[in-house]
Amino acid sequence: MDRDEEEKALVQDFKETFASPHGLRVLKHMAKIWRATESTFVDQNPTGTAYREGLRGAYIYIVKQISKDLGKKKQRTAKNG
Repeated sequence: MDRDEEEKALVQDFKETFASPHGLRVLKHMAKIWRATESTFVDQNPTGTAYREGLRGAYIYIVKQISKDLGKKKQRTAKNG
């Protein structure tokens, strides 16, 4: 399996995992506890801020994966080839 196929399979796995009612509940829970939509700043504590921002970054990564349009990736690859 080449790199593009692996990435496509992984994105599809993310989509299937988080598309179920269970996955949506987990994603919603992560957004809440990882402060996905609020400030991650911790006054007088740069380590705490970095930690919270790391958690938020993990949530954002997951959302980006499930938001990818695999058809567009395929079209871009065909144009470049």
